[in-house]
Amino acid sequence: MLAVAACLLLAAQPAGAQEDTERRERLTERPDKLSPEPFSIDIAGRPLTLRAEIGVEADFLRRPNRSVIKAELEADAFYSFGDPLSLFAQIRAVAEKRQPDSLRYLERGEMWLHSKDIGGSGLSIDAGRVHFEDDRRWWWDTELDAVRATWEASPVEFSLALAREVGPSRSDRRFVVPEHDSVRRIFAGASWDWHSKHVAQAFFLRHFDRSPPGAAPQLAPRRQDDLDARLSWAGVRFAGAFEPRTTYSLGYWLDAARVRGDERVLESGARRVNGSAVDAGINWQRAAAPRPRLYVGYAVGSRDFRQTGLHANEADLGGSQRFAHYGALLNPELSNLQILTIGAGRSLAQSSSMDLVFHRYRQVKPASVLRDAQLTTELTGEHRDIGSEVDAVLAIEEWPRFRLELIASAFRAGRAFGAQDGKWSYRGFLAARFAF
Repeated sequence: MLAVAACLLLAAQPAGAQEDTERRERLTERPDKLSPEPFSIDIAGRPLTLRAEIGVEADFLRRPNRSVIKAELEADAFYSFGDPLSLFAQIRAVAEKRQPDSLRYLERGEMWLHSKDIGGSGLSIDAGRVHFEDDRRWWWDTELDAVRATWEASPVEFSLALAREVGPSRSDRRFVVPEHDSVRRIFAGASWDWHSKHVAQAFFLRHFDRSPPGAAPQLAPRRQDDLDARLSWAGVRFAGAFEPRTTYSLGYWLDAARVRGDERVLESGARRVNGSAVDAGINWQRAAAPRPRLYVGYAVGSRDFRQTGLHANEADLGGSQRFAHYGALLNPELSNLQILTIGAGRSLAQSSSMDLVFHRYRQVKPASVLRDAQLTTELTGEHRDIGSEVDAVLAIEEWPRFRLELIASAFRAGRAFGAQDGKWSYRGFLAARFAF
């Protein structure tokens, strides 16, 4: 890697400040990050840009009672020699209070070398700790140690990546966590902007777990690996917006995926995996202020389907910020589940928004577990009705250096919860971020 970087440095050509700024924005800006003008230091005739962000989160859950207070300081640096080579490094200092535990640690974020349009071929390379994210975070939203190649020739783009964790990501862990330990992943993707405001995409992920089967008795419980899998996901997405009139637009999305392979669960042994899922919806939005929005979505995952484990399931649905589009409180994985979503929103001031969202949940087949839900679930396995949830989301982003998010959620348990049928759970979430 160092030899390649040296060759690329020799090929670097002078660039103006505006080109360096555009390059930094293209490579480092993320939808969930603030983007004020960063602090800049001139080094060898090029700017080293520095940025920092402080975030505070308070998350309260009632029935069951739980609270999490988290403070985070994130700092990053970007330097570019032009298209031949750009460097980016990011680190976070985190303090977290989660009853009854308190955690403090440093976490490595994105850290990579990037080379764009190598030899005029349209091929770009990323190497290091790379950020993987799709538009709806339905497939992935994570940082992994990886090498990624992307070839772009408008209106099409192809990417291929190989990822494997080479070390712990946090200072309070001296090991790679079990879900990533000895796991090799191959990512592949394609995107085609086939018409203005319309895109077709394809996704592929191969997950190959090479860790020893079962749990090693000599390891601490948090290092025990109780799941080994060799799985492949493949799917497509169609998304875009029609504007039959200048007064409103009608957006749509359709995700479809299939997973196949084998997995071994420590408690239940080996099994074959063969599942599928679909997530589709429409979003109507009026052009004139306050830009009211109405949207409806339906998602279903078969009993054998599971998401990649790298997903976040967050979308903005036309608002200022993303939020959990399967429910901010229950927030389940789309596995053996049907989810109906109906929502309405509107803009506030210049760059803020509010949304009111309703979710209805039913299992495809009655089961005693609900995979990867945020709310602890103890189900009877006799009924399909999981329950319903209402979320109120307020996002305030009127200033380039400050952002505020407030979420209030209420979930009513269904018949699948047995004696808890009809009981309510509540969640309040507040997040504030300041960049400097």
